[in-house]
Amino acid sequence: MANISSPGIGSGLDINGIVSQLVAVERKPLESLKKAASSIQTRISAYGQVQSLLSAVQDAAAKLGNPATWQSTSATSGNTSAVTASATGTGVAGRYELSVNALAQAQKLRSQRFASADSTPGEGTLTLSVGQNVNGSFVADTNGGASITVLATDSLQTLAGKINAAGIGFSATVVTGTLAGDPTSGAYLVLQANQPGSTRQLQIGASGTGLEGLQFPPSGMPVAGFTQMQAGTDSEVTINGITVRSSGNSVTGAVPGVTLDLLQTTGNPVTITVASDTASQRKALDDFVKAYNALNSYLVQQTRYDEGTKVAGTLQGDSGALAIRGQLRSALRETNTASTTLQDLRAAGFSIGADGSLSLKESEASAALARPDELRKLFANSDASDPGKQGLGRRMSDLVRRFTGESGLLTGRTESLRSRLKRNETDQDKLEDRVEQTRLRLLRQYQALDTKMSQLSGLGSYVSQQMQALNRRSSD
Repeated sequence: MANISSPGIGSGLDINGIVSQLVAVERKPLESLKKAASSIQTRISAYGQVQSLLSAVQDAAAKLGNPATWQSTSATSGNTSAVTASATGTGVAGRYELSVNALAQAQKLRSQRFASADSTPGEGTLTLSVGQNVNGSFVADTNGGASITVLATDSLQTLAGKINAAGIGFSATVVTGTLAGDPTSGAYLVLQANQPGSTRQLQIGASGTGLEGLQFPPSGMPVAGFTQMQAGTDSEVTINGITVRSSGNSVTGAVPGVTLDLLQTTGNPVTITVASDTASQRKALDDFVKAYNALNSYLVQQTRYDEGTKVAGTLQGDSGALAIRGQLRSALRETNTASTTLQDLRAAGFSIGADGSLSLKESEASAALARPDELRKLFANSDASDPGKQGLGRRMSDLVRRFTGESGLLTGRTESLRSRLKRNETDQDKLEDRVEQTRLRLLRQYQALDTKMSQLSGLGSYVSQQMQALNRRSSD
């Protein structure tokens, strides 16, 4: 950028000051553009908050519009020390008498006694097969075992590590101590199934030298094989007179939508109660009220004019914001004829305030929650052939989706504001360029004026000198 170093030195004029003031006048429209840009950005931010609050309303409405919300159940046990019950989905309400006859156990084997964990059991190959007994015969699972090579230098501890690394569902440990009735201390290789049940059985075959003592079932040779310390067994419960067996201590499917975790056997039956999950259903209602009120409050605040402060809300007079609020309020007053007893929000305990806010009347809401199937019809019914029977939760969710969708009102309004902001930024850049060109032009003009005035000043000085010289000659 070309500037003179000391404009005004020849003429004595404050050229920089003059140019700055003239440029400031040229920049006045830029201040208006920046103010307009700030206003547009504030409105974009406000609409962003509206979108966020609308998303919360849609999520809460979708929960009301989901039939599973009104079909969900809770399960409780009359003796949580023996069995716990938890609902896993939509169940069947009722009371169940349950007795825990047996808990599932994991198979556990121990080897013969060795002198220490560093003892070497032999060398060769151990073949481990995992399966179950079917009608008295062992049936191995496909890919349910492993072959392990045992080196002559492998200690009992090393062998345990190889079995664990095989990943067959049995854990191997080495325990040093004494057995009941045998005071001689020694080291034992112990194998235990990672999961209980009769389907997790282990057979061990041995080939090589010295490994016969690690077979199971024992080979009948002088050196016995593994000893079964605990058989793998299934759990057994009786539910309303029906016997149910499971490979583990968690029983699913016996009571629809309920998982039973068995902890100990029982002497007396335990009552399992399955009922409608009123707590989660009430929470769904409360969450909708909370989400809707947050949106309504924000829209009221942003669209009003405060007489006290004389300040208008960011979206005051904005047709888009007013349309959203108006359509939402209308949706709250719609009816649904799918239910003969609960046909609108008021029947479910909702109350709409003068400011558009929602609240729940405790007694009416509790009465409605006692009829979950009617609430399902009110909020979650689906009937494509009759819009009047469409659930109110579904309708509200669809309405919000129309606002926020790709061609929705909110999306269109936001995109329009962003386009205006982009045009504003372009206008600012153009004006900045024009102001800069004006500044340079004025500097050039005043530089030329400064030069002319300097020249005229020099000429004046010369004329004065000549006149003074003439006067001196005349005097002489």
